[in-house]
Amino acid sequence: MNARFGLMVCVALAAWAPAAATAPVPGTISQFRAPSATGDLLGITTGPDGNLWFTDYEANNIGRITTAGAITEFPIPTENSGAKAITTGPDGNLWFTEGWANQIGRITPGGTVTEFPIPTAGSEPAGITTGPDGNLWFTEYFANEIGRITPGGVFTEFALHNQNSGPAGITAGPDGNLWFTENGGNRIGRITPGGTITEFPLPYRGCGPDNEPLGITA
Repeated sequence: MNARFGLMVCVALAAWAPAAATAPVPGTISQFRAPSATGDLLGITTGPDGNLWFTDYEANNIGRITTAGAITEFPIPTENSGAKAITTGPDGNLWFTEGWANQIGRITPGGTVTEFPIPTAGSEPAGITTGPDGNLWFTEYFANEIGRITPGGVFTEFALHNQNSGPAGITAGPDGNLWFTENGGNRIGRITPGGTITEFPLPYRGCGPDNEPLGITA
């Protein structure tokens, strides 16, 4: 499965009562088209410069959009890198996953890109987040691992307990640990900054045996 990001919520209710009808809330939606004609936009995060930064999966760019809607795109050096998730790092740069290229990327607010090859081949990095320890943590969907990279580019990888777990989304939790989804394992995982992993099976009620969780946040 090509891990893309979203939030899947499945709720089973023993009893249901219709909610009272409410009037729609007036609002204004503004849309901004990316300059690249082949854009397939995936991840987005707030940058340290007060702009929004996003991944342009098909066009192989990292994009920046101001709150006024002005867009600038920066090419990723590796062709067909498959940029997915992006997050602001502890070093004042943006960090992103390159699923097809098997790399972690870093881009400065000025647009300079550096790429770091992941030690495990074919790992398919997916989600990425800044950890409470000042490092970047990411999921390796096909390698069945959780990765950690320092701002200086040093990798450590931690294998999950169960095969074919398919770790996807990851976030820093309120308890000082990292929490992640296991898209292929129907579980939520927790990893401490020291690398201790605990896994929690999801209930099946009303959702079938395969919940396939993807996104997660604190």
